[in-house]
Amino acid sequence: MTIKQAFDNKIFLTGFMLLVIGSGPLLVTLLAAKLGITADPNPNPVFLGMMAMFTFWPGLLLMGIGMYREKISCTENNRS
Repeated sequence: MTIKQAFDNKIFLTGFMLLVIGSGPLLVTLLAAKLGITADPNPNPVFLGMMAMFTFWPGLLLMGIGMYREKISCTENNRS
C-alpha cells in the first residue's frame, strides 16, 4: 500500500484532516512562541490544548482504520 492509496481512502483522509485541524493550531502556537514570533514566550493555549486532546486519538484511530481497510481491499484485489 502506498501513501496515495491511503489518502484515497475517505476514512483515512477524514482522520488525517481531524488530526491536522485539531492539533495543528496548538503546534503552530507553540512553534511561534519557541521562535519568538509571539509577544508571550510562555503562552497558555488552553482551548487549543483541549481541542488537540479531543481530536488527536480519534484522528489516529480513523487513520488506522482507513489504512487497515485499504490494505484489506488491496489484498482482495490482488487475489482476484
